[in-house]
Amino acid sequence: MNTAQSFFVVTAEAVTVALEQASTSLVPLVRATYQAFGAGLTVNPRSSFLRPTSAHGQSNRIIALPAFLGGEFPVAGIKWVSSFPGNLDIGLPRAFATLVLNDATTGQPFACLEGSLISAARTAASAVLGASLIGAGSRDKHRIGFIGTGVIARAIWRCFMAELWQFGRVHVFDTVASRAQAFGDWAATQTAASVLVSQSLEELLRDTDLLVFATTASKPYIVDPQLIPATARILHISLRDLGPGIILAAQNVVDDIEHCLREQTSPHLAEQALGSRNFDIRNVYDCLGLDGESTWTANGSRPVVFSPFGLGVLDIAVGIHVFRHALRAKHLIRIDNFFPTAAL
Repeated sequence: MNTAQSFFVVTAEAVTVALEQASTSLVPLVRATYQAFGAGLTVNPRSSFLRPTSAHGQSNRIIALPAFLGGEFPVAGIKWVSSFPGNLDIGLPRAFATLVLNDATTGQPFACLEGSLISAARTAASAVLGASLIGAGSRDKHRIGFIGTGVIARAIWRCFMAELWQFGRVHVFDTVASRAQAFGDWAATQTAASVLVSQSLEELLRDTDLLVFATTASKPYIVDPQLIPATARILHISLRDLGPGIILAAQNVVDDIEHCLREQTSPHLAEQALGSRNFDIRNVYDCLGLDGESTWTANGSRPVVFSPFGLGVLDIAVGIHVFRHALRAKHLIRIDNFFPTAAL
C-alpha cells in the first residue's frame, strides 16, 4: 500500500465512526477472510501469550497476534492486546489493544490503530456468522441468552441488530447483578422482545436456545452436560466456560483446530481428557461453500458449540477496512517524521 512513507494514527473516535458506518459489511468481510484462511491465502502464526508475574493473579495476559492478508493490497500486521480482568473493579476496561499495519512489500509500518474496538467488532461479526453456521436457523423467534454482559456482549448484540436478527425473548445473566441490569435496560431499547434479567445461570440455561458466553472465565464452571439442552446452540466466545464433558458430548465448530486446541480452552481440555482429537470437531471454513453459505447441517439431537479462538488475520481484515475509511474521511493523525530518513 502506498502511504507516501508516512505513519498514521487512528484513534478510538475514528475507529468508532468507521465501524458504525460499516457495521453491516463486517459479517461478509469476516466470512470472506475465513474463506481466504481456509484456502491458504493468508499467513496466521500461533498467537503468543505473555503472562506477567504479579500479585493480580494468573488471569492477566497480553497476547500478540501476527498475521498476513493477501489480495490486491497485501498487508501484514500484529494485534497486541491485554486482558486484565481486575481492571473492571477499578473502573478501567478489561482489555486494551493496538493494531499495527505493515506494507507487505516494503515491511514499513504505516498505521497504528486503537485495537480494542476493532477486536470487539470482529469478534462480534464472527459470533453472528457462527450463529448462522451452527444451525441457529431463522433470524426470529429465538430465545437468546447472554452470560457475561461486558464490551464483547454489547458488540455481539449490536451486530445481531445490524444484521436484522429478531428474538422472541432475551435473557441476561452476569455475576455482577448491576451489570446484568444495565445490559438488559440497554438491550430493551433496541428490541421489541421481552428482556429478562435471570436470577441464576441455571434459569437462563433452561429457558434459552441460543446461548452467548462472553465472560472473563479462566476455567470451566459449567461441567454437567445435563445442564445444556440437546437443542442448544452455543456461541462460546470466552472459550473457557464449558467443561470437557460438555464439549465431548457436543458438535463443535472452531475457527481453526490447531489454534483453538491450546492454552487451556475448553476444546483443549476436552482433547486432554480424551487423550486425542477424535471427537466431533470441525473448522469454520470447512463449513463454508464458495458462495459463503453453510455446507454443513448440524444434528438436531445434540448441542452445537462454536468456539472461535480469534485469528489475527480477522483483525487485519477489519483493521485495513477501518484504516481505508479513516484515510478517505481524513479522520486520522499523520506523522511525517516518525521514521529515520537515512537508510539503515
